[in-house]
Amino acid sequence: MKKNSITLGKVFVILIFLILSTKFHSQEKPNFKNNQSICFIGNSITQDGRYHMLLQTYFATRYPSIKLNYFNCGISGDVAMGMLDRFDKDILIHKPDYAFLMVGMNDIMSYLYEPSLKVNQEILNNRQKALENYYTRTEKLATKLVKNNITPIFLTPSIYDQTSTLLTTNKFGINDALEKCAVHIRKLAKKHNGLLVDFQPEMLHLNKQIQKEDPSKTIISQDRVHPGDTGHFIMMNTILNTIEKSNKVSEVKINAKKRKLISTEKSKVTLEPDSNILTFRVNNNSLPFPLNKKYGEADQLVDFTKNYNRDILKITQLKKGTYQLIIDKIKIGSFTSKQLKKGINLSAYSNTPQSTQSKEIARLCELYHKTNGDLRIIGLVEYKNLKNYQGPNDLDAKRSYLKKHVEKQKGKSWHPYIVKTTNRYFEVVQKQDSLWTELNRLRDLIYSENKIQSHNYSIIKID
Repeated sequence: MKKNSITLGKVFVILIFLILSTKFHSQEKPNFKNNQSICFIGNSITQDGRYHMLLQTYFATRYPSIKLNYFNCGISGDVAMGMLDRFDKDILIHKPDYAFLMVGMNDIMSYLYEPSLKVNQEILNNRQKALENYYTRTEKLATKLVKNNITPIFLTPSIYDQTSTLLTTNKFGINDALEKCAVHIRKLAKKHNGLLVDFQPEMLHLNKQIQKEDPSKTIISQDRVHPGDTGHFIMMNTILNTIEKSNKVSEVKINAKKRKLISTEKSKVTLEPDSNILTFRVNNNSLPFPLNKKYGEADQLVDFTKNYNRDILKITQLKKGTYQLIIDKIKIGSFTSKQLKKGINLSAYSNTPQSTQSKEIARLCELYHKTNGDLRIIGLVEYKNLKNYQGPNDLDAKRSYLKKHVEKQKGKSWHPYIVKTTNRYFEVVQKQDSLWTELNRLRDLIYSENKIQSHNYSIIKID
């Protein structure tokens, strides 16, 4: 008896240890709360920011009662060291509750992978040194986030396309280095018990998939580095796959013959009795995501619509024939009784009042994104091009300094970009205060325009 008690005691201790261990090592999905702030830290891909603009649109339409503050903290050409240098003034200043961190594309030093280079031991050593610096500095970044009570969400670097037959020079080996960065980020997420969004395997898989049909296609742009619309949408979808469960907009099922609501999910429905026309009022908890044409290719590659954009209407026991669906006096489309019985996805129809409302929210999110983009031009120039400037806080003095800086870059591939951003800097820096005011105004407007409305539905037999 004593022997059994000891055995049971040991089992109990082991079970407690396993439970605590699982809890400690689990990566809890974020539960964003009203008025929380989210920073996106990274390089040019984050400064571009379409992936987090799409994420903002998703959360504004799917969770209309949760107002979130999004801050773009990406800087073109930046590395982990640069992010450490600007951490207090450019990131911590926003008092973020969460920070998405993606870094690596510039840290691996792409010039070390030029095809014209003769790869000797020195080159190999420099490549390894670049990786080791990356490991050390991203660890420091993660530690700074945690110490400042910011919940980190770790993103493995987006891919460098070294497989497509593009005309752009292929610096083969860059993505192999980025995969090593990804291994480190996975370890970092585990060490800090942080959530991991793993871009590398998903993006590599989808890129390979489209290149089977056409070797010149890519989910990245022609420069092999910066994702286009398709790539950014895939990145947004990968984030959702990590932080969300499969999440439909709503589902309503009605028995037309009995004028009875069979079931409803994420929606309130009121049936109105009528002898000839099936009429009912619907109040959904959320809105569909406005999926426009430029993201169509991405939607075909991933299961976004299936997982996150289903607003299903099912009508059973209709007399055989064709019916017109009308919402708020707008003719949405004609459907057979068989189609309505199976269910139609209203998110696929751009003429519904819900879709019209969602498109307006997306438009406002894009304006928010562009305003954030102007502010990032200021950040880019001041934290990078003016990093070593020690002159007076005077625009003319800065103009003179930057002119010399730009002149030194002549002949470099990035010279046109520096000219463009420097000129843009002097256009927007004097409007900095008004840009922040505009950003706040747009944020408020997004969360006033996304209020849920109820809609009147009618199903009318036309054939």
